[in-house]
Amino acid sequence: MNNKNFNFNSQNTYFSTDNGKTYIEADISGTLTQTDVSNNTTIASLTNVIIGTNVTSIGNYAFEDCSGLVHVYIPNTVTSITQYAFNNCSSLLNIIIPNSVTTIGFKVFYNCSALLNITLPNSITNMTNANRLFQGCSNLLSVALPENSNVTAINNYMF
Repeated sequence: MNNKNFNFNSQNTYFSTDNGKTYIEADISGTLTQTDVSNNTTIASLTNVIIGTNVTSIGNYAFEDCSGLVHVYIPNTVTSITQYAFNNCSSLLNIIIPNSVTTIGFKVFYNCSALLNITLPNSITNMTNANRLFQGCSNLLSVALPENSNVTAINNYMF
């Protein structure tokens, strides 16, 4: 990658940008939080995000109100996406949830009105805590579960 711009915070977390993509890299280990995101960039300016492989969980409200966010890459090191993680990401079109994710929380994609299609991995076994997971996703055309999906329960208020 050429021409990276780095922004550091007091926790030695950094973002870099290249060709309009923001890379969340390096010293974020464990849970990526809203503070990690908002301390490093103007929330509204995020459009494309690639999350680093040291991240194991996308924490509560991590990308809340990132209204310009269009694409997110989640590495296979992430095992959980917790409540409101992408709340009000009204431009989010694409997101691929890797098979490493076993837990999805409450209102993760709440008001992601541009979201069209999503495939849930077969690693998710229970979605009863995923209340209102897709509420406000007014353009959602399909939610796909793999043929060999292990999901045994879906909450009544998922949409």
